[in-house]
Amino acid sequence: MKNKILYIFMAVSLFVISFFLGWYLHQPIAGENIDEYENYILSLDKICPFMSTAVTGECLDGEIDKQKELYDSLSKEILATAKTMSEKQKAKNEPVPLEISGILSELPEYNKIKDTYIGQLCGIKNILITGTAIVEESRKCFMYYNSKDIQILESIKTSVLSKD
Repeated sequence: MKNKILYIFMAVSLFVISFFLGWYLHQPIAGENIDEYENYILSLDKICPFMSTAVTGECLDGEIDKQKELYDSLSKEILATAKTMSEKQKAKNEPVPLEISGILSELPEYNKIKDTYIGQLCGIKNILITGTAIVEESRKCFMYYNSKDIQILESIKTSVLSKD
């Protein structure tokens, strides 16, 4: 009888410990439930607060133009640096690293379709929005994906092209 009680106690203890361990491990990490897209959109309200559709639209268009200028300058700088690195490798009769040849082939192709691609993403994202808000939301969506592209270019610039 004593052994039976001991086994039951051990089984219940193991169950309780397993339950609390599983519960603890599945608790959300601080900030895990934050929607990055929504936070970005909310931050744009500080840059371009709503006054009227026209005024806010002009402000957002100005910010989009700034992003496009930054993207274009980063893209040109990356392509120029990658081309220089490629030419140096070829001059040494060494193979061009895959990341450099990938940049030289893929980045110009993406640059051609980037705005269309972002437009399609934002069109899908905003499919349920109606009225005049769709114009503002579309511009904010464009800004979000432009910022992601800029982040990617900056990471390419710092990680791949800084090896030279």
